Amino acid sequence: MIVAYWLVWDLSPASRRRAIRMTLESEKEFNFCIFYYFCFIIKGMISEKFLLIILFVFQIVFLIFCLFLIIFFIMLIFYLIKTGVPFVKSEKNILEKIKKLDVLKDGMVVADLGSGDGSFLYFLAKDYPHIQFIGYEINPILYRFSKNFQQLPNLKFYRQDFFKIDLSQFDCLYLFLYPSILEKILPKIQKEAKKNCYIVTNSFDFKKLEPVKKIISSRPLSSVYIYQL
Repeated sequence: MIVAYWLVWDLSPASRRRAIRMTLESEKEFNFCIFYYFCFIIKGMISEKFLLIILFVFQIVFLIFCLFLIIFFIMLIFYLIKTGVPFVKSEKNILEKIKKLDVLKDGMVVADLGSGDGSFLYFLAKDYPHIQFIGYEINPILYRFSKNFQQLPNLKFYRQDFFKIDLSQFDCLYLFLYPSILEKILPKIQKEAKKNCYIVTNSFDFKKLEPVKKIISSRPLSSVYIYQL
């Protein structure tokens, strides 16, 4: 209430009394404070009716935004429970480490199993225009975000469970997955992936395989392991 009195202090006495009365009587005290603060700022420029319309539109937009955030986090939690894999973006320094390890060659087809919002694969596709990159993501919201990055001719995204795709078409697989998921998908990789296929894992390694190359970092989520079948 102190804020309400301060905001309307320089209004005319009649407007001030009306503002305070509306603030006291309304359950939306904060909204009326904001409204009469704008009255004070642009008093005489536009009508109070128009300001009410602006405030109403602002409330609708704000509610839609809050609803979107709620749906977004519900979907993230749902797919976290369903897949057991949270969404964590790959660090940008991983790009430089992959380049340093010199695994990617022109003509390759590379798959990102669990491509998230698609930003990491986008930067790879941008740096390697002669390599085809394909991302698979089951979360519909993250997949929708990734579609915004599908601006390059050598980059595609699909909303699909990577446990159900045929891995024999790829020359290299990129995995940023929990150790439990890595161990779960390893038999599928060994069964389906083509001979000499490269497997690049971010941060977590296969316990049953020996990497041919690796860069170990003390920084969290920054190590890279390279395997070849």
